[in-house]
Amino acid sequence: MELKNMKYFITIAREGSITQAAQVLHMTQPNLSRQIMALEEELGAKLFTRSNKKSELTEDGRKLLQRFDEILALVDKTEQEFLGDKGAIQGAIAIGVIESASLPVIAKHVTEFQKQYPQVSFDFVTAYGDDLREKLSHGLLDFVFLTEPVDVTAFDYLRLASPDRWGVLVSRSHPLAARDTIRISELPSIPAYLPRRNLLQQEISSWLGISEKPAMLGTYTQVLGVVSVLQQDSQHAVAVCLEGAGRLYSSESLKFIPLAPQKEACNLMIWKKDRMFPPAARLFHRALADAVTRR
Repeated sequence: MELKNMKYFITIAREGSITQAAQVLHMTQPNLSRQIMALEEELGAKLFTRSNKKSELTEDGRKLLQRFDEILALVDKTEQEFLGDKGAIQGAIAIGVIESASLPVIAKHVTEFQKQYPQVSFDFVTAYGDDLREKLSHGLLDFVFLTEPVDVTAFDYLRLASPDRWGVLVSRSHPLAARDTIRISELPSIPAYLPRRNLLQQEISSWLGISEKPAMLGTYTQVLGVVSVLQQDSQHAVAVCLEGAGRLYSSESLKFIPLAPQKEACNLMIWKKDRMFPPAARLFHRALADAVTRR
């Protein structure tokens, strides 16, 4: 399977038409069609359905598009690491982040690092924590910043000096908005959206002393996804979240209220075990490790 065929496939998927893709690629349509037919034969799967001059991805095609995107991103990243002035520290460092109290810490270290190494760029990826761990496993990210609990079996990690408090995010017109804290024992009676991650739901269940998942209105992968719901359902819904995420959206319409007794979660920087870092990523890792050691 050649990289050029991956690019051909991605172009057809993006353009939605072999005719249009052939124009973009400066190829003849018959030649491009033959390349895709050969790819389908090689994989033993039908990748497109064709009708009215349109080419739509099949289910196998959608899966392949995601995988090819990841492969080409990794190729681009590898080229950046090896091309250019060998005497200078340069290249891109890919970082996965979630909504958390670690964001200001990350920003501080990135800013200081780029002052010292101006030819280094940073590629920030924000996503669901489990998705970030998968991208890290595939080599698409150098580091991921997550909040405990985290399964670090396949990773090495640093624990950062930026613990997060748990609490709830509510509309300022919600009956609870006048409170300074919310008792943990009250949570079962409050209609709430919870983090989607199973480990976090298990953590919340452990506070409540129950073995099953707590009752909930629904789940979220990022707090941003339920902000509008909290604003619309201002007398009813809340979101159980970490302070670092809640403070991002606290405003005239929303308020973060910590839990009592206080519950904290540590923030981690994780990376793939036995990862051979390129120079820029290695120096960034060392800078954060030194900062953690000095705290």
